[in-house]
Amino acid sequence: MVNSEAIKKRMDTLDVGQADGAEALGIKQSTFCLKINNKRGLTLDEANALASFLKITNDEFPHYFFYSESCETQQTAS
Repeated sequence: MVNSEAIKKRMDTLDVGQADGAEALGIKQSTFCLKINNKRGLTLDEANALASFLKITNDEFPHYFFYSESCETQQTAS
């Protein structure tokens, strides 16, 4: 699951919009929007391309692309 909030914050920080992200992935803006909002699947190749575009490091990658709110909540409670 994509961490939509974190992706959007990163985009704001880098001052890039959805059109820029869509262009980086070679997809339509509407499709990009669906993907970062977890309405459509994001392939690993797309996640890697988006991570490169947003300058997300390998260490940060799981926070952005393997996000599960319920897992993070459980880890915090443990």
